[in-house]
Amino acid sequence: MTRRPQRSRPRGCLPRKTSSALERYCLRRLIEQPAWVYAANQRLRTLSEDNAALSDGPLCDLTEEDFLDSTHRSIWSAIREALHSAQAEPGTHIEARLDADSVDVLIGLRVSDAAHVRASIKERLDGDAAVLWDELSKRAAPAFDAKEDLVVAVLRLRAARISRDRESLTVLLAESESDGGETRRLMVSLNVLAQAVRQLDAELSRRIR
Repeated sequence: MTRRPQRSRPRGCLPRKTSSALERYCLRRLIEQPAWVYAANQRLRTLSEDNAALSDGPLCDLTEEDFLDSTHRSIWSAIREALHSAQAEPGTHIEARLDADSVDVLIGLRVSDAAHVRASIKERLDGDAAVLWDELSKRAAPAFDAKEDLVVAVLRLRAARISRDRESLTVLLAESESDGGETRRLMVSLNVLAQAVRQLDAELSRRIR
């Protein structure tokens, strides 16, 4: 008798209602530094440990499927195309590939949450206090590794996608019990996803400490 894989929630997998915030964060970083996606993709490939079922499947490079929001998918596609564009300024290429509504979202993404916080705080400060705040912000900035933070965010985004995929396949598995061939195929796919979950869990545990 074939043993069904146990379901486990990937570490870093967010509830659906908060996944949009994670998508926006990843896109915001990639708009600023499109080439950072290579570091995230490299981490995913490293986690696959040269297992083609993982590297070509749940631990493949970042794709549109990692984003639930259709506008976010469009923006990611434009970012990816900008990486392969001959234009010197990726931002110009990104905007040119988007419709008006998506450009509005893009503009909003370019204003970081941190910038909003800093502006709000500075509005409440005057003179020397505002200068001191700027100095403290500059001193704290080097301690934050933005690229590594993006990599971790992409891993969490992928964990959320895998969680969705596992839910979908589990439903299909329950409906395919009378079809032996389909059941075996789904079991193999679920086992591959389970391997990816273990890899992501271990990496996220190590990175988030």
